[in-house]
Amino acid sequence: MRIFVQNTEITARLWIFDKDGTLISLDGWRKIMEKRIKIIEEKYGHSAAEIVKPVLGFKNGRFNIKDILYTTRDETSRECARLLKRPQEEILELFKLADNVLKDNVFAPIQGAKRVTSALFKKNKVAVLTNDLEKRTVTILNSLDIPFHRVVGSDTFPFYKPDPRLVFEIMREFGIEDPKMVVVVGDSKHDIDTAKRAGAMSIGVLSGVEDEEGLKEADFIINSINDIEIKEV
Repeated sequence: MRIFVQNTEITARLWIFDKDGTLISLDGWRKIMEKRIKIIEEKYGHSAAEIVKPVLGFKNGRFNIKDILYTTRDETSRECARLLKRPQEEILELFKLADNVLKDNVFAPIQGAKRVTSALFKKNKVAVLTNDLEKRTVTILNSLDIPFHRVVGSDTFPFYKPDPRLVFEIMREFGIEDPKMVVVVGDSKHDIDTAKRAGAMSIGVLSGVEDEEGLKEADFIINSINDIEIKEV
């Protein structure tokens, strides 16, 4: 199997993918945030829902995915708890109720996600590194038949993107010592910074939150994961 990005052959043993905007469409997040707001309104009232809307990505009646994708569930729930003057554990329980919308298949794979990860899975190690929770990410990926060997979420380790220790921990689990044998694929500056700090190759995809300017530090910039070409030998 030979792998090409923009006609350049890539040699690697470990491929680390971001989830949202890279493997999975971002559309489902609006539905989850709307559900969280609805549950908060039902429990605490309309004014409480209005207070937390900016934390959950809604400002001036518009939803901006960038406002939530760079934060973890822990950070978001903590800020909502502070604003509402409620225990964080109580807010987290409400967030769990909102996750029931996952049963409605609110997430969809980005074109090429299954093809690329399935092909890589045969000969390489495939990991997913995300700010989402590990267990929820596993549930979403399994429901979309996207294969992986390892998922690292915001609750897996006590550090987050762009901390290079995330890459080093995944490498260690697979017995990989050379970061030059690692490729990180993502749609955000945090993904690219994570790769750079770890000494790994970085591929920015334009299918998520950033434009070319935001991904300018990446070794390659492609439209989406579907532009990764895999040739069977």
